Amino acid sequence: MLCTAPGEPEFDPRRHTVEEGDVMPRPAIRRIKRKCIPENDKDEEYWKRRRKNNEQAKRSRDTRRLQENRIKMHVIHLKSELKSAKEQLKNALLENARLRSVVNSQKPDDG
Repeated sequence: MLCTAPGEPEFDPRRHTVEEGDVMPRPAIRRIKRKCIPENDKDEEYWKRRRKNNEQAKRSRDTRRLQENRIKMHVIHLKSELKSAKEQLKNALLENARLRSVVNSQKPDDG
């Protein structure tokens, strides 16, 4: 899973914080209806714009995919941390119960 763009430092989910804008849905943008351009109007300028647009669309998709992968990696890391924290809590509660029983067994009976 690609999480780092070429030339960027390695992505570390432990140091990454998810910003509100990272997970907020984007507003729906109404698409402009495409106009059919006749073949005789497709000059060099048209093809230059099309290539430029196609390259930008690819960069945009790649950037979005990269951001989604980063968020997925961060979620995986947070789930792992949560599992570890739950295990530590469980062990601490067991230790607490064990120590309480030790303390209670050592109290003199005031009967």
